[in-house]
Amino acid sequence: MASTPWKSFGNRLFKRGNAFFIRVRIPRDLQALYAAMGRRSEICETLKTGDRREAERRCRRRGTEIDQEFARHRRERASQGPTSRRLDLIAQRLYREEVTDQAVAFHDQMMRDPEEAEEALGIAVEPWIEGLEEGAWSRKQNEIVAAALAAGRAPLSPGAPEFPEARDKIARAFVWANRTLASHARGERGFTPPDPLFTEPAAPSTTRNGNGITLGDLIARYEADKGRAWSGKTRAGYVLIFRALRELGEHTPVASIDREDCRRVRQVLEDLAPNYTQLPATRGRSMGEAARISRELDLPRRKPESVNSSINNLAALMNYAERRADPEEPGARP
Repeated sequence: MASTPWKSFGNRLFKRGNAFFIRVRIPRDLQALYAAMGRRSEICETLKTGDRREAERRCRRRGTEIDQEFARHRRERASQGPTSRRLDLIAQRLYREEVTDQAVAFHDQMMRDPEEAEEALGIAVEPWIEGLEEGAWSRKQNEIVAAALAAGRAPLSPGAPEFPEARDKIARAFVWANRTLASHARGERGFTPPDPLFTEPAAPSTTRNGNGITLGDLIARYEADKGRAWSGKTRAGYVLIFRALRELGEHTPVASIDREDCRRVRQVLEDLAPNYTQLPATRGRSMGEAARISRELDLPRRKPESVNSSINNLAALMNYAERRADPEEPGARP
């Protein structure tokens, strides 16, 4: 059977069957970045309406967002430091996220049977240890590394000269995250990884651009100030918001975040599968890509009350930024 043809209405608006879509060709200089995130030469998304006038309105709005996204990727690429330092920061962030995510995933098992939890963590990390010791890497591992690099805005293909260094650092992040959790299961809360990559603090973000603190600064301050009192459930809720905001760019000034950014974060949370860090189709992907895959595969979605809770966390974070995050800012309160 012949496939349903596309009908073009101009200005990136297309129709196929009874549905309208936006189709935007990815600029050549950004195609490697988007290919690492699972997209090839274009962005094609349904506008979720069959009404042409409404489709035109949504197409214009989404087209503006995509153009802004292209511009942001170019700015981030232009501002990136040396590749090796960039890879350090990506590995350090992955280590922190893995410790937090896996602590949530294994919490009940750690409480019930610490030895069983430690054994499960050891089995999960064996392929990464084997890769580091013997240089034996699977295709799946290379895909996970590529996805982690793309999420960190530093896409590399497995054939790139820098890829082995990146793979080594990301593998170390997985290994030491699991060993940190295994030590927690044994009750050794003071465990510190001997790998200097994960014991030396990452260089603080200093980008200001006249617009106050950056998202990376804000998240670090908020977590240091409030995190000690969080329960495991509360921390898990903030992990999602922190990760979503980091995907906007850790060097992004907080003052530049607008309602459209918050709306996009909410849409990602609504589309995202609850256990996306564990699913083969979405593990290792950025939240944005995981949300897109969750939507396309029609995976189970997060409950509305869970999404609302995360948005409330976002509001609390932004209120904190306004009140306390930067005492030098006009109107900030101690």
